[in-house]
Amino acid sequence: MRSRPLDILLAVSLCAVAASVVQQSAVLMASDWLATSSRYEVARWAELGKEFDEAQWEHARQQLERALALTPEDAALHDSMSQLHAVKAQSLWNANGGTGSPEVTDAYRKAVASLEKSVEIRPTNALSWANLALMRYTVGTEAETLFATWEEAARLGPREQVVENVLVTMLGSMPMMTEEMVEWGDTRRPGLRAFLEAQAEAAAPISSKP
Repeated sequence: MRSRPLDILLAVSLCAVAASVVQQSAVLMASDWLATSSRYEVARWAELGKEFDEAQWEHARQQLERALALTPEDAALHDSMSQLHAVKAQSLWNANGGTGSPEVTDAYRKAVASLEKSVEIRPTNALSWANLALMRYTVGTEAETLFATWEEAARLGPREQVVENVLVTMLGSMPMMTEEMVEWGDTRRPGLRAFLEAQAEAAAPISSKP
């Protein structure tokens, strides 16, 4: 037979747990409410090419920042923040007539930082790794780190079409890659190896050609 003090202690503990669950649920709901509209807007800007102005972009950033303050371990929020910085970088790039600038580089570096946090929290998400590989390539990350990021995305998402598309597209524009990367790409896009070899041949200096 349990003692009355033990029953009281258990009751108090259960109330404390219940209160904690209710509080956490409220935090999650508040974070989700803050992020929902911003995620939708960012997706429209990124995927549909919709126009946006600085005020709209800043509003989305503030909403995502507030959501992250409530739920900093939400990897999807970090993905959205990365996408937000990437669309700004692309907009600045376009406004500059397709040329880089310190502002473009800074925006892409912020996109990289958000994705690095995302894969730290959720290391098995192939698409986040693929996007990180793309952003790292964009900012000129050293080859060893870039290749490792690309290969991790390929390892985690061998059957994810979106991941495959990102990685194959990168192979078509990267100036150098490992033999394993070429083999992976040629298996999924037959003829890719021949295309890359022809591309390398065309880019070689005339003096180096037979």
